[in-house]
Amino acid sequence: MTENRNLWSRLGQQSLLITAVTVALVYAALGVSGAFAAAPSAQQVVVAPQPGVSCGDLTPGANGTYVFQCTLTGLVAAPSPSPTGGSPTVSASATSTPSATATPSATASSSTSPTVTPSPSPTTTQPPTPTPTPTTPRPTSTQNGCINNPGACGFPDAASTGPTSPPLVILNGIQTFSTPGQTVSNTRINGCVEVRGANITFRNVLFNGNGCFYAVRNFSTNLQVFDSEATCGGFNGTAFVESSISLTRVDIHNCENGLSISGSVLVQDSWIHNMNGSQGGAHTDGAQFNQGATDITFRHNTINVGPGNGATSAIIMWDEGGSQNKRVSIDNNLMAWGTYTLYCGREGVIDNIRITNNRFGPFEFGYANACNSGEAWFGNVRDSDGATLVAV
Repeated sequence: MTENRNLWSRLGQQSLLITAVTVALVYAALGVSGAFAAAPSAQQVVVAPQPGVSCGDLTPGANGTYVFQCTLTGLVAAPSPSPTGGSPTVSASATSTPSATATPSATASSSTSPTVTPSPSPTTTQPPTPTPTPTTPRPTSTQNGCINNPGACGFPDAASTGPTSPPLVILNGIQTFSTPGQTVSNTRINGCVEVRGANITFRNVLFNGNGCFYAVRNFSTNLQVFDSEATCGGFNGTAFVESSISLTRVDIHNCENGLSISGSVLVQDSWIHNMNGSQGGAHTDGAQFNQGATDITFRHNTINVGPGNGATSAIIMWDEGGSQNKRVSIDNNLMAWGTYTLYCGREGVIDNIRITNNRFGPFEFGYANACNSGEAWFGNVRDSDGATLVAV
């Protein structure tokens, strides 16, 4: 009680006009007790006694508050106004000397929550789908007279086949390569070559097989030759022999035969030309398929075994009895000369032989022989004028 009186004594001279206190006095006059948040400090808000008002002492309340009760005489309670919607918010404005802060616990000042505008969801931009690098197909030429200038029609010639740079290494005499996976490059080989190791690659190599019956003979599997040249030097030899051979951009010339094939072979983007013809009674062919050879593809090559040298064919398949060739594709080639430019098999059952989209140049007796026995034949034309050729 002494503490309360001292507090009244310290602040009794202050004059405080506050709307919230008036409301509290009205409640007190109606017999309602009031409570204000308080702490014993110099700035505690206290209502000074006024005429016609009788207030009791401050007594400590709960949670750090002080409670007092006043009696107001001569006050008539005003009727409660009808609510117009929502709970009213009582704002207390105060003028004091010195400044004082009042926080009546009975008056709750509601604060309006700010309107939160949500950030728009980010728009995810997918990275552009990369455009795949197009693979330029080997064209089927629409020009005519290509045999006189194959490169102008997009067919292989001296500009697109053979070594791309002079050799750095020269090997003389018969050479045997037997290390599996070996790569031989930038080399000139003056002599016959035997390949006895699997997966051997020759790149940018000149095979000078002058005097060799076979310039290159494969005894193993998966021999690959790129950007190379093979010559027999005018001797009646064959450039490449046997099977499991892949030739790409290879220049073959001055041999009796470009290839003698006994098994799977791929020849593409290559140039076979200036063959020996009938020199020494030879039967010159750009490529000859031996009995029973299968899985053979000739794609986009120039094979010109003429002119006028008595060559037999650009390509001749096995045309006698016994096992026949199977799974053969001769597609998009420029071929010329020979007694007949193309000989198909004349014996046995035709098994998946396809002759498609080729251009046939000049010949001695005909562009094809025995190719109308069930072979798939379409898209083949005459080189001089583009006229469609039927299977014969």
